[in-house]
Amino acid sequence: MKEHGRGFTLVEILVVTTIVSILAGIGIFSVNDAREVGRDAEREAKLRAMQAAVENYRRDNGRYPAGCNGTNWSGEPGTDYACGTATEEYVTGLAPDYIAALPRDPRLNGTDSGFAYLTNTDGTAYKIIVARTVEQNQVVLNFTQAALANLDELAVCGYTNVSTRPCNFVPSGPSGTAGNTPAGCTNTANVASSYAMSGGFAEGDTDREVEYYTEIVTCATPW
Repeated sequence: MKEHGRGFTLVEILVVTTIVSILAGIGIFSVNDAREVGRDAEREAKLRAMQAAVENYRRDNGRYPAGCNGTNWSGEPGTDYACGTATEEYVTGLAPDYIAALPRDPRLNGTDSGFAYLTNTDGTAYKIIVARTVEQNQVVLNFTQAALANLDELAVCGYTNVSTRPCNFVPSGPSGTAGNTPAGCTNTANVASSYAMSGGFAEGDTDREVEYYTEIVTCATPW
């Protein structure tokens, strides 16, 4: 006589269901992580493209471009940094000659977020931020003098403890030694842990002055 197979018990069904749920959850987390990493990579790529564009603009025009809001932050539509009209470019004269289109964040985090640009009155220094949208914080590598030496690296500036900020490694002057933080670098209103940023200062009597002032711009405001 053919023996019929034994059915699953309730316990066995619950065990299998639990295992499937766990595996499904791991898959969802993996997909979400991959999406966050992808969006952060897009933010970094867009920031670098914009940085190259403003540098090329200065090469041709002798100064960095102005923002639509003057000496206040200028940023993408739908944010607190937006221009007066929805069609106005938040960096004047940059697109399409130097960049195809001004960057927008792939996933805003409220109106106080996204890409924003700032320059000083005479256009000798600039700062670009990706505000409050970095998801994986991969841009935070190592808060050391060596990490700040390469000014092309995307930086996040701003632990709550001032002594651990990248700014703490900026000398108090172009010829100084690291550790004497300039006052501007502790400006927490402009530097927070969820900001990815890059900035530059184009003029100085020596390369060290340019490097020093650029470090300050990266950590605070460009004036």
